Amino acid sequence: MKILVKLRRTATLILMIILVSPVLFAAQWAWNIMPPAADYDVRWQQVDKLWQQHWEGEHLDEIIELTEEIFEDHPGRPEAAIWLARACTVRAAYEKREERREDYEKAEKYALKALKIDPDNVCAFKALVDTLPYLGDKEQALNKYGSYFEKFAPLTPGYVIPTMDYPEWEQARKHWDNRSNDVEQAQKAAIIFEQLADSHPKDILALSWALRANYDIGQYYTAVDGNNSQAMAYYEKAMGYARKAFEIDRYYVPANYWYELALARSVQFESLLGKAKHLRPLVHHGRFTLRENGLYNYFGPALALATMITNGGWVTEKGMQIIGIRLEEVMTQLDLAEILYPGKFYILYGKADVLAYKGRTDEALVLIEQILKSDPDANPYVALENRAVVE
Repeated sequence: MKILVKLRRTATLILMIILVSPVLFAAQWAWNIMPPAADYDVRWQQVDKLWQQHWEGEHLDEIIELTEEIFEDHPGRPEAAIWLARACTVRAAYEKREERREDYEKAEKYALKALKIDPDNVCAFKALVDTLPYLGDKEQALNKYGSYFEKFAPLTPGYVIPTMDYPEWEQARKHWDNRSNDVEQAQKAAIIFEQLADSHPKDILALSWALRANYDIGQYYTAVDGNNSQAMAYYEKAMGYARKAFEIDRYYVPANYWYELALARSVQFESLLGKAKHLRPLVHHGRFTLRENGLYNYFGPALALATMITNGGWVTEKGMQIIGIRLEEVMTQLDLAEILYPGKFYILYGKADVLAYKGRTDEALVLIEQILKSDPDANPYVALENRAVVE
């Protein structure tokens, strides 16, 4: 039981380390979940236009109908099948629970068709993975598609906000990549990001980097010194940049995701009644990111929901139930995350935290023992955070 108590007390610190760990690679943005609209058929222009307006559940029927026509006319191209898989998955999130399965099964079918056309297509595989937690558990997913998991795992991560082209970027990046062992490096990077955001107020990337950086620094102070005014000041600044980003595009996934985390951490130590007052925006942004890109930031939407449940208790869990998100589905996402991003101990750590919260202490202890028996240095990209988990 002492191990479980330590698990709960250190969860905040471990999550902070994961989110601020140094980036050892950076090329093209790794978190895209679908390819851009193609150009081999003029109808793609209309599909893309409609997709830019789909955010409230609008035009999804039109998108699916038009994209099905494209796929029928170009059966040897995978793009339309991937878009159909994504559109059906998104549409399912707006339906009543008893009506969702049909769309998830359609999404599964189209993703599989795309993979058969192009067996190396990562977006097709991501589209498939995004449907599986809503169709069964990990064992069912692996029984059906184990060969694809063996082929694509591990997925390659990268910067959680796309890189920028400003001359100041390289210096900011150097500070950013060295921030884990020195909070002053994070603060130096944040200053540059803030200057870029303030001087380019219409650049959503600059605003999102300023949001992300301030959230990370707030997380650091929360981890080392609990709920103090210094941490809260950074969370407030982060949410301020998020609101500016929403003025440009309120449907930008990174801005929604990091705003959700900043808001969640800012109310982490409030009473249940205090947390309940913020439940609606937390659920809104959490549901949005889960729907639009469930694989973003190492299955970050599911990890965030799991962590909020263990911190927010029945308030968060009840909010999830109201909007039709089941904890079993979240846990299946974490099961798949463990496969696709192996060596990241916090995925096991987060699962153990939820199991302990649900009273399943024996299962939680098994996961903790698995962490303790694993080599934290096996994956050099997450070695620092893994050592922190073990310690």
